[in-house]
Amino acid sequence: MKKKRRLKPLKPGKEYRAIWRIVDGAVKKALDAHPDYLSSKGMRYRTARMSITKRVVGDIVSYLGRKAKAEQPRI
Repeated sequence: MKKKRRLKPLKPGKEYRAIWRIVDGAVKKALDAHPDYLSSKGMRYRTARMSITKRVVGDIVSYLGRKAKAEQPRI
């Protein structure tokens, strides 16, 4: 069986890369545990994994950015 490589993050930034690794691992485990998520007529595995991971990481980074901005003291 061909070894699956880790997907590379699409955007720069230390936080983005760290969150990407965490989310990508979780998505990979979910897809491996439930191969029925992707039908034979549906998306390809890598495409679905990349799409799901990208959306989740983007949402988390956005949330963390809003949270950090809210925690800054007002002058």
